[in-house]
Amino acid sequence: MKIEALVRQPIFEVTRRAVMGFSSPGHGYRPYRAYTNVASYGDMLFTHTDCLPEQRDLTALWYLCDRWDVEWGGETVFYDANDELMCAVRPRPGRLVVFDGAIKHAGRAPNRICYTPRYTFAIKFERVAIG
Repeated sequence: MKIEALVRQPIFEVTRRAVMGFSSPGHGYRPYRAYTNVASYGDMLFTHTDCLPEQRDLTALWYLCDRWDVEWGGETVFYDANDELMCAVRPRPGRLVVFDGAIKHAGRAPNRICYTPRYTFAIKFERVAIG
């Protein structure tokens, strides 16, 4: 999605307010990329980071589903520096998770019993100097 269109969407204001909580004196965040991901049973989703540690970018991830059963899986998992599982966030309708883009993570595909695709909407924010 083009950034010019994104900032006019109601979802953006909610996201912007959540991201503001990560701001520090003299620094804020601005969006630079937005897109939707889809995953279905059997897809291969790989562990990755969204930026280099020195960039200090943020990722805002919305779960786009009407309903999601815990048995369907599809969690987003986060790893520590030793590649140990640190946290898992399960899809829920309208859930937003904001995280440091340098944290290693992966979306997990839905389980076999799930016939519903797992949609997420990601907005990437870059750290910028303000004032």
